[in-house]
Amino acid sequence: MGRPVTKELTAAWKEHLTCESYCPGSVNTMLVSLNRFLGFLGWGDCAVKTLRIQRRLFREDSKELTRAEYERLVAAAQASGRERLVLLLETICSTGIRVSEVKYITVEALRQGKAEISLKGKIRTILLPGKLSRILLPNIVLVNAGFTVATLLILMNVQFEHEAMLKEQEKQLAEGRIDIMLSQIQPHFLYNSLGVIYSLCATDPEAARKAIKRFSDFLRGNMDSLKNREPIPFEAELNHVMNYLYLEQQRFGDKLQVIYQIKIEDFLIPPLTLQPLVENAVQHGVLHRKNGGTVVIRTEETDAGALVTIEDNGVGMEKAKEHATLGEHSHIGISNVRARLEEMVGGSLQVESNCLGTTATILIPWKEEQSL
Repeated sequence: MGRPVTKELTAAWKEHLTCESYCPGSVNTMLVSLNRFLGFLGWGDCAVKTLRIQRRLFREDSKELTRAEYERLVAAAQASGRERLVLLLETICSTGIRVSEVKYITVEALRQGKAEISLKGKIRTILLPGKLSRILLPNIVLVNAGFTVATLLILMNVQFEHEAMLKEQEKQLAEGRIDIMLSQIQPHFLYNSLGVIYSLCATDPEAARKAIKRFSDFLRGNMDSLKNREPIPFEAELNHVMNYLYLEQQRFGDKLQVIYQIKIEDFLIPPLTLQPLVENAVQHGVLHRKNGGTVVIRTEETDAGALVTIEDNGVGMEKAKEHATLGEHSHIGISNVRARLEEMVGGSLQVESNCLGTTATILIPWKEEQSL
């Protein structure tokens, strides 16, 4: 013979259904059927109350998310690295609670598989799907039972904002290096260029006219670098350097030879990348040789990316350090160039130097967004 039917027994069956992770609607349907059967038998005092579930009168059915819409939202949040938003979407959509009620989803509630939500003096029970618990608990298992999903989301938001702030600071640092590069262009170059132009005006007016045009283009390139905070076409950077070298050749004549071996131009490069490297090759390399030397600028296409080489047959960096006139400018901008290459295009800079000269090699990896 079975156990006698009592209120305690029906309450235990209700608890059993809850622990088995039946949805609130299914639990209530079974409880209503049982209560009616008990009433038919005259055992109405054994009936139990149904679960209080989230009412949906505050929103229209037409505004409900479809499964496909929910999955698109979660996928978009995951793709953008917004893990905080992913957890929030999964918590709200799987339980039907309001955002303001997320605070009731505690560690203890996740372990029990249900949460009691208090609203306007009334308490209702929300069953928490096992899948949701398995997603949330690993993130907060090391904290106390009173720790809530809301707190977790706040902490994740702080972390996300901190990472965003660091990225912004890195971007500002990279942009600031452009200003530093401009400030490192020695004023002597400007004075010397004007002096060369002045002399040409008396001896060769046509050459002076060309030099003025090149000097104007060079200054305009510097000003454009102040405005360009993103990588620019290599062709623009090369033209800027060609203007610089033209003016230096007007000054030093045959003592400075320049060879261009350009096989590829359709890639992007941070502004003022070549300028300091070429200036080093000229000022601290070939010009310290008695008879001068040659600067070679070369580009080529490789499987890894665009390769840019600045090569000179000067005295080498170690020998250049012996010249007191070089001072702190012996390696103008090399560290800044290397840092900006890495930050802006994921590139690299390698410098090799010996008594036969110096070679600076830039590698810019192929990326779809960098192609012109």
